[in-house]
Amino acid sequence: MRDLIYKIIENNGFWALVGAIIGNVIIKWLRDVFLRKRVKKALRNELKRNMSTVIFKKDIIRQIIENLKLERILTGKSVHSASNVYNKYLSMLSIYLSKIENDNLHIIYEHLRHNDEFMDEFESRLRYDIDSNRIDDVWSKHIREFDEIDKDYDKILSLIKDYLNNKPKDVIPDMNVK
Repeated sequence: MRDLIYKIIENNGFWALVGAIIGNVIIKWLRDVFLRKRVKKALRNELKRNMSTVIFKKDIIRQIIENLKLERILTGKSVHSASNVYNKYLSMLSIYLSKIENDNLHIIYEHLRHNDEFMDEFESRLRYDIDSNRIDDVWSKHIREFDEIDKDYDKILSLIKDYLNNKPKDVIPDMNVK
């Protein structure tokens, strides 16, 4: 065995093996670096698309509120916010993001998801409330709910803008949990 090792070293096979191993490690590292950069860029693009979606949804909310004031129903169903990049790659990216960045992305995407669900279910909730006669002023209740969703979208827009400007806010303060 010792003779085999000496032969490998003498014939530069050892250095070829070391070079191959180091080369593979460097290539894997470079792939990871470039993948992270592409994913971060894709996530930023997804956030930009979501800004446009939120602006569109705020207009839908305005129309819904106008119709509710006239005691008319306008569906809340619309295009959902984009979340493919966030859902697929956040687990890989999260170790490279700060706590504040991770918290911001979590809050942004969870609020977008919740608001999408709220708007999708609005019409059936309203019809149920009307049919059940369990609420005195059904229309005002739903107007108030949409006012809250509209305010939430304002907060989401602010968080997205801050994140894209590399100035994310601390949305979940550290409670010094040990």
